[in-house]
Amino acid sequence: MRTYLESELVLSGDNSLFDDWDLPLRQKHATGKDGKAVVITAETDRATYYLPIIPVVTESAAPLPKWPVGMLNPDSLKESVVGRIEAVLNKLRGDNLPGFLASLAGVVVVPGVAHYLGAMLIDKLRTDLGNAGL
Repeated sequence: MRTYLESELVLSGDNSLFDDWDLPLRQKHATGKDGKAVVITAETDRATYYLPIIPVVTESAAPLPKWPVGMLNPDSLKESVVGRIEAVLNKLRGDNLPGFLASLAGVVVVPGVAHYLGAMLIDKLRTDLGNAGL
């Protein structure tokens, strides 16, 4: 995108769009036909160089925000994750296992499987956050 803005989306330096640009700004952004920077002075004919319609500003006045390191405690999600897994498993059980076995599985198997899967997911999230430095 930067290359496009600096080399393709340009107009001749004598275009009225740049009438308010002072010399230092023109010097910072002036390019030749090949898109490479050129040195200009106050005496340089404005029709001999190009300026970007949208100048790329590389310096930032504001510092980048810090990543929220340590702000997410994966354990705080465990109850919600386990609850969602239980709901999905109970729906699967209800749709695919009719009768007494379905009820027994709902009481005995589903909570254990949901807690096991939930713990695995939370551990994976904790590891991934740690690897990312978060």
